[in-house]
Amino acid sequence: MQGVYNYRQTLFSAMITRIDSKNRNRSFIVMLLLFTQLHHVFSQIQSYNRAVIWRGFDHKWTYNHRCNRIGDYVIYNNGKPVSTHVSATGIGADSTYFNSCYSYISTPDIVFKEGKIRVTILTKEKQLSDGSVRVTVNCEEWMKNKSNYFSLLNGFDLRSARAADKIQLLRLNIEEPSYDTSSNQLSFLINFSMVLNCQSAECSDVNQKVDYTLDVYYLIAGFNKTDAAVTQGLFTRGYSWDKKEELNEQPDQKILCGSANSLFEEAAIGIKSFSVVLNEAHWILEFHNHIDLLNYNTGSGYADLSVDLLFKEWQEGMKKNSASPKQSEFSAKRSGWAVMDMNVLMMQFQTGDITNGINKGAMFWKGKNKLPQGHDAEFAKPIPLF
Repeated sequence: MQGVYNYRQTLFSAMITRIDSKNRNRSFIVMLLLFTQLHHVFSQIQSYNRAVIWRGFDHKWTYNHRCNRIGDYVIYNNGKPVSTHVSATGIGADSTYFNSCYSYISTPDIVFKEGKIRVTILTKEKQLSDGSVRVTVNCEEWMKNKSNYFSLLNGFDLRSARAADKIQLLRLNIEEPSYDTSSNQLSFLINFSMVLNCQSAECSDVNQKVDYTLDVYYLIAGFNKTDAAVTQGLFTRGYSWDKKEELNEQPDQKILCGSANSLFEEAAIGIKSFSVVLNEAHWILEFHNHIDLLNYNTGSGYADLSVDLLFKEWQEGMKKNSASPKQSEFSAKRSGWAVMDMNVLMMQFQTGDITNGINKGAMFWKGKNKLPQGHDAEFAKPIPLF
């Protein structure tokens, strides 16, 4: 059962309906016993049984730009969860419109721990920059000796420290954790690949250095095999565009086949990797990279997904109908192609609450090639707890 599903309210309502005027005393005893059992289950849920899971984002400017800063991430933040979107253009001022997608989960069947790494990207334009960061995490008592562990990307923040460039390749991937019983540590790799370039008029021919900072947010989780299960699925999309007909791609409908175990009444999804590969470095108008769980069948373990992968370089009317018409009149169209993919992980578990949400927002950046390190390039919004 998916969506805003509250196990406690459902069961408590069922208990109330069992009380009638003829059997009030008997029904009261039954209700008391059930309520005691229910309280026992949910009293076992600690802060480490709760997490916010990133399901990606949609990002749109009103005309196309180089990437000065772009990203989206969620953090549980010790019980005060926050969703953050970041955005900054190059020389031209513009408004950003975005959707940040998340799921809030509370379950006694899984334990969670979140974190962040930072990578400095120092290279030259047109050159591939790829690498891996090994992350080692000390396990608290509640995270030790689980039979299974998995990991998810909980978002990213890519920002320039020198000058804005265009993206030709961007890929992020998180590998599964391995547990060392002797040190009680979890270890895993976060992999990144990137090609940036700027071959258009607003870019310097002299300075071809690339200097970016990449923050990657992650979530690791542990469970025992009788309590939960995980399944992965890789989804891809490839397409081309020209300078005459505007792209109007819609999300793909996909199926992910999980464990056919009727005990696993709940399911949620997250992202393990994503990538976008372009024929050359392009301005960004719109970037979609998110997933939704539309339906989950407990008996079969099948999940119906909406997978939205889109890179869009231009749109009709962007020269005049933008947030900064005087600057957007210099915007241009280019033809090209894109290949995108996303590796999705579905977790299935027995008991818990799941709230799927979207934070919608808008922000404005003044452009002028300003470095985007400050909070004025960030839009942070608390995630409500239900």
